[in-house]
Parts: sequence; structure tokens; C-alpha cells
Amino acid sequence: MKRKFIPTLAAVAVIFAGNAAFAHARLEKADPAAGSMPTAPVAHIDLYFSEALEPAFSRATLSDEKGNPVASASSVDAGDPQHLVIVPTSPLTDGTFKVEWKAVSTDTHKTQGNFQFMVMP
Repeated sequence: MKRKFIPTLAAVAVIFAGNAAFAHARLEKADPAAGSMPTAPVAHIDLYFSEALEPAFSRATLSDEKGNPVASASSVDAGDPQHLVIVPTSPLTDGTFKVEWKAVSTDTHKTQGNFQFMVMP
């Protein structure tokens, strides 16, 4: 009975070890945070992921409560490949905003998500 248990345990360990190499880029932190209500103007939105991102395929958009885009571009930080930055066309001073992101990690796994925050005057 012990002989069957040891190979099975070894097989399970190999499967779980292999899955760690195929992790997806999860959003770990955002500034402003999801659901937050900053009272100062917001000049940029910072998204931090669990894995390095592929710059050519990772993007984020920012829109107002009516769905109108308010940011012209997003980019992966050259000094920190886990950091995606959105720069609005002008600082956000009042209203509800939605961030939608699509991330492709350097191991080519795709993730996506969205969240909202509200800037209070």
C-alpha cells in the first residue's frame, strides 16, 4: 500500500509545481483603488500585477460614467514590467470612472478585469 501512495504523491507534487510556472498576471493593487473615493485630482492610474506584462499586448482604458474615454493611452512601465500606467488627457477632478484592463504576462497567459472609483471634489 505504501508503494502506491509515494508515486501518487510525487505525481501530485509535479503537477502543482508545473502549474506555478504558468501563473496568470493578476491585478494585485491599483491606485486609486477599486471603489475608492479620492478627494484630490487624479493625474494617473497605476495598476500593479503579480507577473511581468508583455507591453505590446497589455492595455487599459479609462472612461467616465457615460462610457466616454478620458485617457488617450496606457503603457507598461519600462522600469517595472509589472506596472501598467494610465494617463488621463487631463487630471480627473469629479465623477465616477471605470478602468478596464487586459494583461498578457510574459508567459503569454491573458487576464482581464475592470473596476470603478469616484473622484470627489
